[in-house]
Amino acid sequence: MEHNYFYKNSATLKNKHGIKNPRKLYERCAHETAREAVNFRLEPPPGKFDAAYLRTIHWCLFHNTFEWAGVTRDQPFTFEDGSTACMPAMRPKGYKVPFAVGSQIQRELKKLEQRLTAKNNLQGLSRQEFAANAAEVFTALDHAHPFRKGNGRTQRMFMEKLGQAAGYKIDFSLITKERMTYASIEAMQHNNPEPMKDLFEDITHPQKSLLLKEFISQM
Repeated sequence: MEHNYFYKNSATLKNKHGIKNPRKLYERCAHETAREAVNFRLEPPPGKFDAAYLRTIHWCLFHNTFEWAGVTRDQPFTFEDGSTACMPAMRPKGYKVPFAVGSQIQRELKKLEQRLTAKNNLQGLSRQEFAANAAEVFTALDHAHPFRKGNGRTQRMFMEKLGQAAGYKIDFSLITKERMTYASIEAMQHNNPEPMKDLFEDITHPQKSLLLKEFISQM
């Protein structure tokens, strides 16, 4: 049923704007999610970081664009046009290891929730300990990949709020898309967590953040 996420004979996801051009949809969605992200950052962090909060973030960022905002891809969703879509299996081109499949999605999210609860949402840790644990949380979210679209932006906002609750600023604007993709592939496809740990070490370290900002401004 995954084809029902798209307009018939099209590579464009169904959207509330009726946009049929993928590039135009991408631009419109990017603009709207950026605006919603600004508003969401003003909200206080939750008392519990769980699947429900992840769905809330996704809905807040994408409700202006997609009917299924806040609904995970393993759950059948019926559009206003009467068609039903779900996508229990997802594997990007070039990936050997797929993202979580079917019921595994909810199990992984529940496991992550239990882990965060047991670790008091990573509060009370040194910055280095927080960065290392945050890298593991991000990798777990990345593998769960619970939504048909918008996982990256949702995951980053979840991590920003987790950092806020723990007293640490996480600034994803300091890293390139290429570095994030590399770290994610290394962690998930090659069981190598070090690039992701290094990434979070950089974006939670005040002095390194200043250096990264200066470097990016000169690119």
